Amino acid sequence: MDRREWRMAAAREDLEVFERVDEGQLNDLVEAIKEAKTVFVAGWGRAGLHGKILSMNLSQIGIPTYIVSDTGICTPAIHEGDLLVVSSNSGSTRTIAVLAEMAKEHGAKLALVSSNADSTIGRMADVNVVIPVQADLKRNTGWWSFYHVCTQVMDTVREYLMHDMGKTIDDILYYHNNME
Repeated sequence: MDRREWRMAAAREDLEVFERVDEGQLNDLVEAIKEAKTVFVAGWGRAGLHGKILSMNLSQIGIPTYIVSDTGICTPAIHEGDLLVVSSNSGSTRTIAVLAEMAKEHGAKLALVSSNADSTIGRMADVNVVIPVQADLKRNTGWWSFYHVCTQVMDTVREYLMHDMGKTIDDILYYHNNME
């Protein structure tokens, strides 16, 4: 298989995975975000970067959001009525599971975007969005597809929120960082 064929095969696989993401689960995440006073996001590594995409998307449509970081410099306390959205391929990252437990202890709701709802964090979550990857151990494509599709999921959540809230590109331009 040459590089172009490999790239097209990967794109087809990503599309197949994205088509299998449950619409009801996406809607549940959108509703949880709309109901939350403040949205916090957490995750490590690549999955954490996808959580940051969601946080940026939310901030650009005027939804209060914070990224839970290792330093916590600008992260306020989480409370009842808030939402923690975790992005984790496995759903079992130990340090993130501790954050999820702490959020629940403080009365916040928990949402997980992962490939495994029956995981440590998934079993705690009020909302699970499953990216249904099936790993091909020869090519490791399931691992890659999770991250490709996770980007699409985060952008889709923004689009659904924008539609539901009557937001437009003008709102994104208003809230977009203007000090860069």
